[in-house]
Amino acid sequence: MTVSAEGSEIVYAGTGVMHRIGICDKNLSFAVGLADHINHEDPQYNAVIFSDKEAVAAYLTENDLELILTDDISGCKETGEGLNFHNVRCIYLSGRRSGNEPRIYAESDGGSMAPVSEREIVFKYQRLGDIYKEVRRSIAVSPPVVSKMLIEAVFSPLGRCGCTTLAMAMAEHTGGGRGIYVGMENYSPCKAPGGGILYQIKERLPGLAETVRGCVISSNGVDVLRAGTVYLDLRNVQKDDITCLSDCLLQLGKYDLVIYDLGSAVLEDPGILDCFDRIYMPVLDDPTSVGKLESFESILRSMELRSIMARIVKVHVPYYSTDEEEMAAFVRNLRYGKS
Repeated sequence: MTVSAEGSEIVYAGTGVMHRIGICDKNLSFAVGLADHINHEDPQYNAVIFSDKEAVAAYLTENDLELILTDDISGCKETGEGLNFHNVRCIYLSGRRSGNEPRIYAESDGGSMAPVSEREIVFKYQRLGDIYKEVRRSIAVSPPVVSKMLIEAVFSPLGRCGCTTLAMAMAEHTGGGRGIYVGMENYSPCKAPGGGILYQIKERLPGLAETVRGCVISSNGVDVLRAGTVYLDLRNVQKDDITCLSDCLLQLGKYDLVIYDLGSAVLEDPGILDCFDRIYMPVLDDPTSVGKLESFESILRSMELRSIMARIVKVHVPYYSTDEEEMAAFVRNLRYGKS
């Protein structure tokens, strides 16, 4: 493991890193010791040290952090769901044990001051191993809880990388449930009944769920809904439209899984991706494709859409047709981690 200094930050660079933690503390010796402990405990953790919050903010314009440990909560907001700095969750490193320190307050989303929850405060002068355990608990990721219907999307800023193939395969191989493929590609390969249903969705016409039911067709045993076939119409899709369509599909009571196949036209507002429990993103490894992906991720960061980035699963789509057993095994492994 190497250590390199970049301006006011020290980056511990490892391999196979999955979780990047920011440590911003006035006591540099403490920060270095904590970072060293975290990095040596698990190669999936990577610590980045900052001297002040300005350095953290500058870093986040081009990079991501999953959690920030800091002794300075200026600029942080108490959202009701936790302490955040630029939409990254924070833990306050306190110099006093719980109960021995006056109540800590941070600015709320509404501008008033709100108390920081005890679960967002960690005593810094304890065993580093105990702080590390708090870090692990704080970034433990639970799978999305879906009560009735899982809503997922396949999207990539790249072309010719297997988006439609993957989306159709995931709608077909659902692991026992029933799925539906919703096509919102830039240029649909076939016409939709009635030319699609975007107009009805936009107007919120009465009986919309039944209209949706009438537009569903079967293709090779998979239910298919072509939501739109015209590029210019797709550019006008809003988050509320996606929510409305998903609600209609839920009302039909037939599906456990909805897979949206999104073209770039739909993402006039990248925030639309927030409508989905998970986003599968087909990728390619050539330098041009890698550069495009980096540009797309930079846009999400600049729009403070880090919560969406956490739901993106990058995928190399294999060269199988959707009905081949190899593709079915690939989908099972992608979704459940097994073949």
